[in-house]
Amino acid sequence: MLYLKTFILLVVSIIITIFSQRTVDKKYKSMKNKEPLNDILIELFPNLDDYDYLCDYLAALPVLILLYVSWKNKKFTIMNDFIMYMAIIYILRSITMYFTILPSINCYHHKKINLMGGCCDSIFSGHTSVTLMSILFLIGLGFPTYIIIYPILLSFLIISSKSHYTVDVIISWYITFLVYISIKYQCVRKYFKNLFL
Repeated sequence: MLYLKTFILLVVSIIITIFSQRTVDKKYKSMKNKEPLNDILIELFPNLDDYDYLCDYLAALPVLILLYVSWKNKKFTIMNDFIMYMAIIYILRSITMYFTILPSINCYHHKKINLMGGCCDSIFSGHTSVTLMSILFLIGLGFPTYIIIYPILLSFLIISSKSHYTVDVIISWYITFLVYISIKYQCVRKYFKNLFL
C-alpha cells in the first residue's frame, strides 16, 4: 500500500510538472523582455555553456548509485522514500515555476527538448535537488559525509553552464534540505511517540 501511495504521488507530481512547464513556456513566448537577468556568479565563472548536457549525466549518477545500493541491500523502502521526497519537491518546484517566470539564460542559444524541462523552468533547480537529495540519502546509508562536495561542485557547473541562475540553485538547496529534514523529523517524532506510549 505504501508503494502504491508513492507511485500515485509520483504520477501526480509528473503531471503537475508537465502542466506547469507547458504553461510557463507558452507565457514565455508572449513575454516582451526576454533578456537574461544579471547574475554575478555567471559573470564571474568561466562560460561552460557548451557543457550544459553534463549536468544531466552528473545529476543522474548519485541517483543510480542510490538505486544500486538499495537494490543490492534489498532496502526498497529507501527508494520508495526517495521517490516520495522528490515527488514533493517537484510539486513545490512546479508551483514556484508557475508563478515566477524568469527570462531564460541559455534558451536563445540552444533548442532544448526535454520531457521534464524547458526554457523557463528556472525557480528552482531540479538537477540540484535530485543530486542533493540522493547524496543525503547515501550519507544516511553510511557513505562518508564528505560526499556532500559532489552537489556543491555540480551546483557550480549548473551555474557556469548557464543551466540556472544562482538564485535557482540556492533556493534548491534550501528547499531540498527543508523537505529532507521535515520528513525525517516526522519519522523521529513517530518513533518517540511509539517509544513512550
